[in-house]
Amino acid sequence: WMLFFNPTAAEKLYTEFYKPDPGLPTTMGATDNYEFYEGMVNYKNENYKEAISRWSQLYNKNQNNDTLTYFLGVAYLAEGHEQQADRYLQTSSDNTTSVFNEDALYYLALLQLKENKTQAAIKTLSKAKSERAKTLLERLQLTKSKPD
Repeated sequence: WMLFFNPTAAEKLYTEFYKPDPGLPTTMGATDNYEFYEGMVNYKNENYKEAISRWSQLYNKNQNNDTLTYFLGVAYLAEGHEQQADRYLQTSSDNTTSVFNEDALYYLALLQLKENKTQAAIKTLSKAKSERAKTLLERLQLTKSKPD
């Protein structure tokens, strides 16, 4: 079995660095965003499918919402749907005015590592300023200079 599955350096880094986004705080009480927060509760309980279902309905009504765009991206990534995750994370990482921009760059780079797109991950991480993105970029560059 081990002969057939030998993870690449990029996949190893993905496994080491990937942790689902912790999500936003959910407070008890009346809220105008009931569906969003119900989705957040689902997300935090690792019921990504239900969170995606709730958020997709909201997203269809407001595709300019950076919060929905970002969390759909990380939920799809956590669920293992890379193509959908890429769509939302790419959009979120392109929105430089969003509070989720740095996180989106980080998770997009992780997605790229998961797909063994090392050069794309380096390019994405080079745009980021967060410490965790810098750490991942340094590790990626070190790994790239060593043979697998």
